[in-house]
Formats: sequence, structure tokens, C-alpha cells
Amino acid sequence: MTKKQQLEYLLEAYIKNEYDIKTFCDEFTRIFFEELSDEDIISKDELELFNKLARECDRYTPYKEDLSLSKYFVDDKYIDKIIRATYSSYCSLP
Repeated sequence: MTKKQQLEYLLEAYIKNEYDIKTFCDEFTRIFFEELSDEDIISKDELELFNKLARECDRYTPYKEDLSLSKYFVDDKYIDKIIRATYSSYCSLP
């Protein structure tokens, strides 16, 4: 499975409620920030969408203490909205 296929799978599985937010964010950032291989053909628009989502996922924390310490961190509601918006935008790409 290519990196693009793995990211697509994660997005679709999250939308189907097959992953919780923490697992999704951990896996999405892990896969995205690995180096691209020659097999990974990803468009500029896909790369931009995935990059924005990975950076937001990196800010996610399930811990209320973290949220109170810094505005850098984001909560479940915020990241769920971002994931769903990214999925919608991704599905609209040509």
C-alpha cells in the first residue's frame, strides 16, 4: 500500500467511525511525515490538504491539562471538524 493509499484509507475509516480521534491523529502524522517513496504519486493539491491535516493532527491532545497550558493544542471537537472538512475537500478533488 502506498503512502497515499494509507492516508486515504485512514480518512475513509475515520469517517466510518472505525478509528477514534487519537488513533487517527497518531497514525496520520506517522504516515504523512515518513519520506515519500518513488511509488507515492501524490498531486500538489493532495499534498497541500494532507500537509495541513497532518500539522493540525500534530496539535491534537486528548488531555484537558494540555489544553489549559497552551493555545497550541486543539481538542476533539476542533480536530474532528478539520478531519471532516479535509475529507470533503479531498473527495472534491479532480
